[in-house]
Amino acid sequence: MKMTETVFQFDLLKTDKSDKTYTVSNRDFLQAVFSGKFNEARPIVVSFKGNPGTAPEKVWLGRPWPGCDKMTDLPVDANNYFSLAIFRPDEAGKYRRIKSRFQALYSVMLDDVGSKVPVERLTLAPSWLLETSPGNCQAGYLLRDSLTEGPAADHLMNAVIAAGLCDPGASGPRTRLARLPVAVNGKHLPAFVCRMLMWSPELRYSVEKLVAGLQLDMQQGRRTPRQEIHLVQDSPVNGDPVWIPQPEDNAVLVALRNRGLYKEPLGEGKHSITCP
Repeated sequence: MKMTETVFQFDLLKTDKSDKTYTVSNRDFLQAVFSGKFNEARPIVVSFKGNPGTAPEKVWLGRPWPGCDKMTDLPVDANNYFSLAIFRPDEAGKYRRIKSRFQALYSVMLDDVGSKVPVERLTLAPSWLLETSPGNCQAGYLLRDSLTEGPAADHLMNAVIAAGLCDPGASGPRTRLARLPVAVNGKHLPAFVCRMLMWSPELRYSVEKLVAGLQLDMQQGRRTPRQEIHLVQDSPVNGDPVWIPQPEDNAVLVALRNRGLYKEPLGEGKHSITCP
């Protein structure tokens, strides 16, 4: 496929040669992304210190962003994230970053740009480019109109993954998190301070423009429904069934965290990992 000419400078990722950065607070960033045009539904912000790869699942729950005028600044030395979508509260008024509470997607984020995704493959200028580790970035694209249909949001992100523009291990597009500009990446020692290399909130794209600009094949983004497999546990032949409690920690998730392959919980029993 023939690549179109990119409209931004790739040398922004050469951090050893360029110190150019943009200063934008988390508050102003969120205000620009979401434009303050939502009612009861809210984006979710997550903030904690330490290594995200070994952090307990509970720290990923986050809390709703109350809005620009009420937001308390997050610690600058913490891993700070925000949800790309907004979520409705449940019947008890609690906000959870889960698929069933999804209301609208406001932006799309490409991960691992510079390490796994070649920067030359970005054939459309991003709304923001955030360096999250040396030479490795997240590229974000603001949607001109929020995407309110959940399956359409999944379809779009699946097409991004199919195009090789995002980590194939990334799942749960409706519940994905992206890093905020004022934050650190606690996977490094010392922690890496995130740097905003490009900030152009005026760049907002329709889904059609995004698909055309990034040269996405939307047919590749379609996934056939998985067949549900029900595993039946046989009762003991003799005697009464014995109840065995579930362990507090999932051994598979513990192993993934120990190897630095675990990213974040996505809700509803799903998790984002780096494929071994």
